Amino acid sequence: MAIKDWIKLKKFSPFKTLVFNSLAQEIKERPVIIFHDTEENYYYYIKARDARLDDGRLKNPFQGEILIPKSDKPNTLFTKDSYLDCSQIFYIRDSELEELVKNHPETEILDSKELEFDQVEKMFNNIYECLTSKPPYIVISKVSYDSKTKQTKPEVQYASDQHINNDYKTIRFKTKKIKELKNKLHEKKNQISLDLFEGVLNDTWTEYRQKKVYNPLFKWIKENKFIQKGLNSIEIIHEYNRLSRPINLFLLILKNMVQQD
Repeated sequence: MAIKDWIKLKKFSPFKTLVFNSLAQEIKERPVIIFHDTEENYYYYIKARDARLDDGRLKNPFQGEILIPKSDKPNTLFTKDSYLDCSQIFYIRDSELEELVKNHPETEILDSKELEFDQVEKMFNNIYECLTSKPPYIVISKVSYDSKTKQTKPEVQYASDQHINNDYKTIRFKTKKIKELKNKLHEKKNQISLDLFEGVLNDTWTEYRQKKVYNPLFKWIKENKFIQKGLNSIEIIHEYNRLSRPINLFLLILKNMVQQD
């Protein structure tokens, strides 16, 4: 699979029609791009909400959500503590999203690499857990944007019964169209959508680990010429432990190298 522009997390000024519930109804939550699949030309994103009440108390998380503390970095994505919902996945053609941003200049996109590795890992683990649980606890929606009407439209390709039932309870006016969609999503579970997304997810996580972990680790070993100096794996681990801010995952990989020797 082609290399993706991975985890350049971006921020949108609230655009009311980028995020939907499991019954294709607009909801007021923030979209957060998680990766760009440059092979199939799609942006994948999830949704975020403020994690605190007006009085500062922490809200209770919903199933599938993870807490991301606010960041003090400049041009930050997370100016407040936020919950990321790992149980609802959206994807949209990159050309359509770019056209949307062009037509709506108030939609701000910041090119910021915000999350630490452990936060990305936690996010991926939670998405994978929602995807592979029995039954799956996930919603997958394809979003399209029409540049002529300047409207977005969701196509819900898979929705867990729990999502459907919870969202149906919150809808005040239950139209015939909504009831028909509810029944259709209950009856027809599109396993192909789950399988395709699982493949993209696995490929992206592998590439991210290669980019953020393996490549820097082997570069560090090469730059310090540990192999040329005759150091074995245990001695390289000792050198790594002397660093001011060692990364636990690096250490785990090095220990695996020892076990394979």
